[in-house]
Amino acid sequence: MKFIKSLLSASLLLAAGVAGQDAEYVRGQDPQADAIRDMQTGMAGLQQAAKDPVLMAQMMQDLNNPEIMAEAQKMMSDPNFKKQMKQFEKSKEFK
Repeated sequence: MKFIKSLLSASLLLAAGVAGQDAEYVRGQDPQADAIRDMQTGMAGLQQAAKDPVLMAQMMQDLNNPEIMAEAQKMMSDPNFKKQMKQFEKSKEFK
């Protein structure tokens, strides 16, 4: 479970750095679409990190940073985040 939380944290941290390209998507209009977009972006970031040893090393270093992990814990304990993740789990994009 700890690994999954770390992986989720890393993917969400990486999501902030990847730009979107969907012209129809507008952030904030649909919480479920926001959650799906965040997860897709995070996974794309993880896939890129897996191909780039320098980026992977930075990600692993960030996972050991108490400030970053505290922020990730804060985000994951937010009721809105939990609600979005539950919605995402039920979506076809999750499967």
